Amino acid sequence: MNTSQHPLSIDTIKQYMDILKVKDVSHLDLALLRTLIRSHLHTIPYENFSKYHYMKNDMGMRYIYDTEAFVMRARIGWGGTCYPLNIHFAKLLKSLGYNSSLVRVRKGHVAIMVCFDDQDYYVDVGYGSPLFSPIKLPEEGRLQIKKLGEEIFIKKIAPSLFEIDRHADGKSFVKKEIEWTPLSLENFTADIEHSHMDEPDNIVMRRLSATIFKPRYCYYLNNETITRKNEYTKEVSKFTDRGSWASNVYQVFGIEEDVSLNAVAFLEERGVKIFKD
Repeated sequence: MNTSQHPLSIDTIKQYMDILKVKDVSHLDLALLRTLIRSHLHTIPYENFSKYHYMKNDMGMRYIYDTEAFVMRARIGWGGTCYPLNIHFAKLLKSLGYNSSLVRVRKGHVAIMVCFDDQDYYVDVGYGSPLFSPIKLPEEGRLQIKKLGEEIFIKKIAPSLFEIDRHADGKSFVKKEIEWTPLSLENFTADIEHSHMDEPDNIVMRRLSATIFKPRYCYYLNNETITRKNEYTKEVSKFTDRGSWASNVYQVFGIEEDVSLNAVAFLEERGVKIFKD
C-alpha cells in the first residue's frame, strides 16, 4: 500500500483547488474550512466504481495512491470511497496549514480531526452524507443535523468515543462509532486492506454506490437506481437497460460510461447481477 506522506506540491495543491473551485486560501479560518468541505461534497463524488477499476486494472494503485494521481482522476469526474476521499482531503488541509489528523470510525470508515484555535472539529467528505461544516462534537446531549432529506444524530457514549447515527425517512440506516483520537495513515493499513476484501460484511465490494451533492438536491445511486431528494421531495429512477443507466450515471455523477459498465462487469464476475440484459 502506498502511504506516501510527503507534502503536496504547489502544483498539486493548485490543481486540487481548481477542482474545488476555491481561489482564495490566504486566510485560514473556519469559514474557509467550511467552504472547502462544501465544495468537496459538491464536486468530487463518493463512488466505488473507481475502486473496482483499481482492483481489476491497476494493482499498483489498488489501495491508497498518491494525491497527485487522485487529483488527476478527479479532474475527469472520479472520486472514491471514504479512504481516498478523506485521506487526500486531510493531506490538502495539512498542506494549506490546517492541523489535520485522521480518526477511525468503527467500523470500516475514516474521518478527519481538524484542530483550530484549540478546538477539535469533526470533518468528513467521504461518508456520502450532508456534513457541510466542521462539527464540534457534543460533550453532552445529542447533536442533530438535518439536511437534504437526511437526519444525522451524534452523541458521546464514552470518553473519546461518539456515536454517529444516520436517519432517512424517519429510520436509522447506518450507525457507527467515532474514535476521537488522532491517528496517522499508517494506523489504517489493515483497515484499508480489509475494505477491499470480498467478504459478507463488506457490502461496498458487492454493490454499486455513488453520492453527489448539488445546491438544491442530493443524488444517491444504489445499483440500478438513482434517487434525487431534498427536504421536501424524493424521486427514484430505476433503470433496466445498462446503456441508459450508464448515460445517466455520467450526467449526474460525472463518471464515464465505460467505467460504469466495467464496474457492472466486475460485479457480474463475482456473481452479482445488476441488469437482466
